[in-house]
Amino acid sequence: MFSIQSRNEHIYKITAFGWGTGTVANARNISYATQDFYETPDPITGLDVQGRRVYAATNNISSGPETLYIFDIYDPTDIKMTSSRASWSNMLTVAVDGDILYGGLNNGTLVPKISTYNATDPFGLDAGAAFLDYNETSGAVTDIEPFGHLVYYTAYNALNGKALNILDVSDPLNVNAIVCDWGTEKSLGLDISGHLGYIAASDEGFYILNLTDKYTPVEYGYVDTPGNATDVIVNGRFAYLADGEAGVHVIDIFDPTNPVIIGTYDTPGIAQQLFLQGRILFVADGTGGVQILDVADPGMPSFVQQIVPADYVYDLDMVGNYLVVGTNEGLHTYKVGALNGGISNINNHVYPNHFDAFQVLDVRVVGDIAFVVGGEDGFYTLNVHDPNDSFLLDRKNYSGYPLKELEVYGQFAYCIAEGGMFTFDISNPANIELTRYEVGTDIEDIKLWGPNAYVAYGDPLTAGFATLNYTFAFGDGFVNNFNFGVNVTAIDVQGPHIYTVENTGGSVDTFFSHQMLPDPMVADFKDVATGFLGTNTDLFVDGDLAFISDTDYSVIFNITDPTNLAWYGDIRLGGAFIESTGLKLCRCNWSS
Repeated sequence: MFSIQSRNEHIYKITAFGWGTGTVANARNISYATQDFYETPDPITGLDVQGRRVYAATNNISSGPETLYIFDIYDPTDIKMTSSRASWSNMLTVAVDGDILYGGLNNGTLVPKISTYNATDPFGLDAGAAFLDYNETSGAVTDIEPFGHLVYYTAYNALNGKALNILDVSDPLNVNAIVCDWGTEKSLGLDISGHLGYIAASDEGFYILNLTDKYTPVEYGYVDTPGNATDVIVNGRFAYLADGEAGVHVIDIFDPTNPVIIGTYDTPGIAQQLFLQGRILFVADGTGGVQILDVADPGMPSFVQQIVPADYVYDLDMVGNYLVVGTNEGLHTYKVGALNGGISNINNHVYPNHFDAFQVLDVRVVGDIAFVVGGEDGFYTLNVHDPNDSFLLDRKNYSGYPLKELEVYGQFAYCIAEGGMFTFDISNPANIELTRYEVGTDIEDIKLWGPNAYVAYGDPLTAGFATLNYTFAFGDGFVNNFNFGVNVTAIDVQGPHIYTVENTGGSVDTFFSHQMLPDPMVADFKDVATGFLGTNTDLFVDGDLAFISDTDYSVIFNITDPTNLAWYGDIRLGGAFIESTGLKLCRCNWSS
C-alpha cells in the first residue's frame, strides 16, 4: 500500500533545528511516549494532518463500510472521531487543502478514481452534500499533491502509460483532467517544489521534471535506485527517497539535471512514506514500524529511534512534537523528542548567533540555508549548518527599497518592499540572481498558493490585496486588486481561502475571508469580523484556527467555516493580555 505524504506546513516554512530561537529536541537523543490509539475496522493506508484534524483513508475491499475519516487530535491523548464516510471501496490515499479533501482509490473491484469532498464541517463528512465530484484514473492513485487550483497525483500501473496526472479543480463540483504528456506507468510518489516535480517511480527509480508547462513536462534528471521508490520529500538541495526494501536514500539535487545519491540507510522493513522535521526523518517502514533517522549529515543518515505500534505502518505525519501514525490496526499518536519532546527550558537550547552584520526582519530556513530580508540591508543567505558559526553566502540590496517580508518556494525567493516585489533565483544560495521585479504601492505581506502570489496592500487608496502569477520570470504584474480596507497589513492562505487583517482596530471591519475558487486570480468575499481594539500586524492560519497579532492583545478566531468567522478567544499569560507584533509557524503543543 502507498499513501499521501502530508505537508500542511508549507515547505518554505520549515524551521531548521538549532538556529534562531532554539530547538525542541536533541536530534540524537529522541524518546517517545504513547498518547492514544483509535481502532478502525480496516487499515489506515493514508493520512493527512491539517491543524488539529487528521484526515484518513482506510483500505476496504467491499463497498459500504467507512473508508474516509476525520479525527480531532486537539488532545493527542484522547483521539476523537468527528465523522466518517462510507465512500468508494479500496480507498488508498487522502490529501486535504483547506476545506477540500481529495481521496484516491487503489485498483480493485471499482475503476480507480480520485474524488473531491467538502470537508468544511468536520462533523459532516457523511452528509450527502460532502461528495463533490470524481475523475476516473488509469491506475491506482498512490500520491496526491494539491498545488493551488491544480492537483497533481500519481496513477500507478497506468493503463495509458501516463502515471503522472493533473486535475484542474477550479470548480470542485466539476473537476477537469489535464492530459500530462510524460511517460512512465510506474509513478508512486511525488513532491512539487516551485516549478520542479520530483517523482518516486517504483523499480524505475527517481525522476526530476520541469513542470512549467503542465501539459508537457520536461525530464531534467534521473537516478536508477536499487529498490522500489514509493515516496519523496524535497528540502533545499536534498531529496529524501523511500526506496522500499533498499531503505532510504538522500539525493543531492543541487543540479536537477544530475541528481546523485550521497547517503543511504537500509531500514529493517519496507520504507514507503516519509516525514521530515528539521534534521530528523520519520520513516513509515511497514513491518519495521516507524524508523526515526538523523539526517544532519546528509551523506550519513543514522538511526535514532524505532517505534513499533502495530504489525504494519503505512503512513505518518506530525503536528508540533506529536507523531500521528496510520497502521493496519488504526490511528496512533506519540509524543516524541528529548525526554518525550517539548522545551523544558528554552534558555538551555538557544544557540548564540555570531552573525550580526545585517538587520533581520524576516527569515526562512530550508535545509542548512537561512534566507533573510533585512530592510535596507536587502536580501541575503547564510549557511547555518553549525548554529554556533553561521556565515554569509551572498547578498543583494537595492538603495531605496528596504525589504521586509519574504516567501521561499522551490528555487525562488519572493521578497517585498513597499514599492514592489523582487523575485530571486536561489538555486545556488551563494550566487543570488534577480529574475523579476514587479512595481507595487505600499506592499505589506505576501503568501503563495499554487502558481499564484497574493500580496497585501497598506496604501489607503488601494488597501486590500492583489494577485500575481509567479510561474514565469516575466508576466503581466499584479492584477485584480481588491480594495476593502484602510491598511491591510497581513495575509495568509489555507487551501482555496485567503485571510487578511486590517491594521486599524476599533469598530471598523478588521478580519476578512475570501475564496479563490472558481477563479484563483479573482477572490470572492466571504465574511468579515469587526470590533478589535488594538493594531493588527500579523496573521497565521492553522487548520480551523486563525491567530492574529495585535499590539494590545493577541486573538484567535475559529475559521472552520470561512463564511462564518467566529471569535474563539484571546491569548493571555498569567491573566495578562499578550501584546505582539508578529506570528510564525509554531511547532509547540497547543493543548498544554
